[in-house]
Amino acid sequence: MLFEQLIQKNDIDNYACKCPIIYWIRPYVFKVVMEYCKKNDAPVSDEDFLSVLKDEATPIPNTEMFEEARMCFNRLWKEDQLKARVHYLKTVSEMSSRDIMRLLHISSEANVNQLFSRACRLMRSYRDELRQMPAEQGKEVLYALS
Repeated sequence: MLFEQLIQKNDIDNYACKCPIIYWIRPYVFKVVMEYCKKNDAPVSDEDFLSVLKDEATPIPNTEMFEEARMCFNRLWKEDQLKARVHYLKTVSEMSSRDIMRLLHISSEANVNQLFSRACRLMRSYRDELRQMPAEQGKEVLYALS
């Protein structure tokens, strides 16, 4: 359905083949989902929503670890944006080294893997530094990095 809409509105002509189409089309998918949610006040029934909340198999997210990861990533971004991009594309977007190589115009897959390895090492060292700080000092660092 979305593909047909893109063809009808000639938006498909905007695709310049610089990245895999799945990454290019994500904003359009997001727009379709948001429009659907705006038209339907409750796109998910209350029963389904409550059953998800009661599901014991669903783990409770560890917000402290998430915040710690966010702080470390912010620091990595400030120090080396290329490593941060590679780390994000590998871990969050689950892209292959070959796709990252093409997207970021990196000379080889081995270089992508090396950048990722170094980014992971930096993230671990940032995490270790954070964990060694006293709680009050950690909060100050949190506000400084945010």
